[in-house]
Amino acid sequence: MCPANPKSKPIILALGLFCASAIAGPGDAEVERFLRDHRMDQLLEIQLENRLREADDEAERDEIASALSELYLNQLRALDREDPYREIVLIRARSLVERTPSVPMHELRLELLVDQYITHENAIELAHLRLLDDQARVVALDAMRETQRGLSRLLAGASQDLDRLNRRRTTTRSLEAQTRLENELDALRRLNSFGNYYLGWSGYGVAVLEGRHVENATYEAFGWLLGAEGSIPKSEDLPQAALEFEHVARAVIGVAMCEMQSEELMLSRVWLESLLDFESLPASVPSDARRRLLRVRTMNADWSPALELAFEIISDLGDGHLTIADSRFVAITTLESRRFDSSEHASRLVTLCIEQLVAQREIGHVVDLYTRFQNLPQIGSGFIPAYAVALAELERLESGEGTPSYADVIVRFHTAIKAPDADNYPEHRDDCRLKLAYALVRADKPKDAIEQCQRVLDTSLDAKSLEEARWVRIAALDQTNALSGKRSSSELEDAIRSYIERYPGTQRARTLVLRYAMQGVLDPTLAIETLSAVPDSDPNAQAARRLRAQLQYEILRKSGFSDPEMLRDTRELIARIINAESDDESIATRVASMQIGIDLAIRDTPSDTRTALRLIEDARSLIGTGPLNDQLEPELLTQLIRVKLAGQRIAEALAHLDELRSIDAGRADDARVLVLNSVIDAWESEPDITIAAHLVSIGAPVIARVTPPEPERFGVQHSALIEVVAHAASFIAEETDDQDMLALALRLSKQVLAYGQGSEPGLRRTASIAFRANDAQTALDAWLRLLAAYPQGDDRWYEARYESLAIMKQLDAPRAYDTFKQFRTLNPTLGPAPWCTKIAELFDEPIPTQVNGGMP
Repeated sequence: MCPANPKSKPIILALGLFCASAIAGPGDAEVERFLRDHRMDQLLEIQLENRLREADDEAERDEIASALSELYLNQLRALDREDPYREIVLIRARSLVERTPSVPMHELRLELLVDQYITHENAIELAHLRLLDDQARVVALDAMRETQRGLSRLLAGASQDLDRLNRRRTTTRSLEAQTRLENELDALRRLNSFGNYYLGWSGYGVAVLEGRHVENATYEAFGWLLGAEGSIPKSEDLPQAALEFEHVARAVIGVAMCEMQSEELMLSRVWLESLLDFESLPASVPSDARRRLLRVRTMNADWSPALELAFEIISDLGDGHLTIADSRFVAITTLESRRFDSSEHASRLVTLCIEQLVAQREIGHVVDLYTRFQNLPQIGSGFIPAYAVALAELERLESGEGTPSYADVIVRFHTAIKAPDADNYPEHRDDCRLKLAYALVRADKPKDAIEQCQRVLDTSLDAKSLEEARWVRIAALDQTNALSGKRSSSELEDAIRSYIERYPGTQRARTLVLRYAMQGVLDPTLAIETLSAVPDSDPNAQAARRLRAQLQYEILRKSGFSDPEMLRDTRELIARIINAESDDESIATRVASMQIGIDLAIRDTPSDTRTALRLIEDARSLIGTGPLNDQLEPELLTQLIRVKLAGQRIAEALAHLDELRSIDAGRADDARVLVLNSVIDAWESEPDITIAAHLVSIGAPVIARVTPPEPERFGVQHSALIEVVAHAASFIAEETDDQDMLALALRLSKQVLAYGQGSEPGLRRTASIAFRANDAQTALDAWLRLLAAYPQGDDRWYEARYESLAIMKQLDAPRAYDTFKQFRTLNPTLGPAPWCTKIAELFDEPIPTQVNGGMP
């Protein structure tokens, strides 16, 4: 039956597994016949494989294996080589052969070996055309040698079977047995014929791939088809009748190719010409023989006959073309000949071959010829040759093998574009413009390059050319900015964004993101999406992760780390980056990732101090000692201080602060502010003598450093800092009777009073500190400042009035009485209780009668 559609095979196989397992049993032979009669090949295969796996008897196994080999052979012959299912059948067939080495299966073994030869046959032609790289040569050579060995073993076994059956012919009596015997003999003879045919061609392939003469055994293999059993064939002994078979006729070509490879060119020519003398050849053989003869004559430097034969082949083919392979082979062989320069016919032959390649638009081969051989025959002034020359010159320039400049290359591309027939080749014309634009960029002429790219964008219908034009245009815009001293431009930014949006997920889009994301050219969200799509298999995967982490970190910084989900995602990403880092990456790069990880671990809720400490230790271990340590150690110490503060280990943080001050005073000043803020938080949460001492020891130097010189004033935040340190100093003085602390508290308080913007608690505290320090004037100033700040009539206003009058009376009694008189005139009742009583008693006045709840 016809092979199933590949998409349906999994379903069929699944059904087959069920059916075969269900129907396997005593009637296996009957099931096999039923499946075979109804051409249910896949179910039959499963049934046979199950039986083979379960069979214990060797004879039964051999019989089943033979049936399977026949099934696989029929499938292989029915399937096209391009059918992907054929590869599955090949795998199963090879497995069968390996599992049952005792079963002959000659035809299946031959089919597998032939398939192996055909799979690598193209390498022989590529070697002739100078297009086979070393790695592919090794692979093909191994396959050809394996094919040779396999065919030799197969033919040896078939020969023994053939001898055995020939001996049986004399003892076989029944007609049925004789018929069966003759059929087996015919099958073995066909096997011997085709086996030797491919043994000869594989031997030839090995010689070509090894670059040596052909061994006698290869000639002898072809000899089995050409009437020379076990010896080297001769051209005069060709079996005319047998040449009607295609593989026999092609064996003659095989011998001719062996003679060519062995540099026996005259003999090679004789074999081919002898073959062409016969009239009853298979249809495809004469043209192939003439093509081979053309190559032989070229190798023998028979320029005139070769040229004549080339024209004959072109005429006979009807399409006006030599094959691409023949055109390239003849051109290269002729140009490599030491006798090329002295022959006009040789020059005409090369010209013809190049023209053949041009006519078939094989630009790559033409470029390769120009690259290999700088002096080629002139083949006209059309677009294709001019374009090929320009490409070859650009390739030579880029490889460093040639002497042309980009200016020379630009001229050549311009010449090609201006050719009258350039528009006949739209895709190649677009590529020519793009190569010209590239050369213009390299020649520091980006504006001209932009113009060429725009021409392609305006006229091309080819998607690949349009993408290339947009890519080269970005390079040109970038260079335009570089030459004018600009970092970027709106045109470049628009071009980059447009490219990434048009071609998301491409390697080039990722390259643009990697290059420009941190320059602010791209929308961070778009950049992060692009970088997130880079697969782990991409060589730039680690760089993409690192850049994505940096972008997300910058977003977090600008938002004040207000997005906990992004913070944790970035932490996970950084951990992945660090785990994937290798020794090939710079230490500075690796430590930079760790620094982000440290910062985010500290900022997480709650702070992950354990991870932060581990990363700090790893970073320190990585940088070791030396210049990099001098550069990075201050930053790591700062982070260590932050970790200690996050863990409320203020004393340890202060110890590290002293360590930091010894190596980087500037960084220590910044870190001191971090410690100070943390200590202030602790102080405001739960004041105690230890925290107060830390606050004074850290805060006083900070205040001294950041306070502007007198009489310059300072703001609310600065004033608040001084007030909290003054409070701590006052707290220590009160708890320990430390007069130095009291003096410090008073000095700081007076500083705010004179030049700052004190708070209500701060001014009250200033008054209290001043009172304890017997500084009545400062206490008076503080209360007067509060009096001016409170709304008149507020209870606190009367308190401030009383306290200021009391201190004023001590300092200047007449002033106090005058102030009191003014107060009494405006406030006859002297205010609410208890302040009316206190103020009256202060000046020995009668207590006024209160009306309406204490208000006059």
